[in-house]
Amino acid sequence: MTDQQARNRIVPELIRDLWSEAQQTIGRTENHVREFSARLVEKGAVTQDEATKAFSETLTRLQNSREEMTVFMDGSLEQICRMLRIPTRQEVEIMRSRVVDLQKRVEALSAQVR
Repeated sequence: MTDQQARNRIVPELIRDLWSEAQQTIGRTENHVREFSARLVEKGAVTQDEATKAFSETLTRLQNSREEMTVFMDGSLEQICRMLRIPTRQEVEIMRSRVVDLQKRVEALSAQVR
């Protein structure tokens, strides 16, 4: 296996792992905020309404961060794929569609020849 082939295999896996870890971290953060809010309510430090409002605001920020991270990761992944000359999922789908179209044309021409 050449260095290029190794990079083409390893880099996308690394990016998927990093993306997965980031998603899990955001999920854990959401759970911690939820638990912390519940503890504050139990201790009487805040009312249920205050905790719900704070949790809602924090959850909105986390969701916005997740969306920003998704846009960033999509752009970064596309850039990395170009650098490593790895086709993107969209490019593969376009090629797959073209192959299907060509296959249909060949089958139609083959039927005409018979």
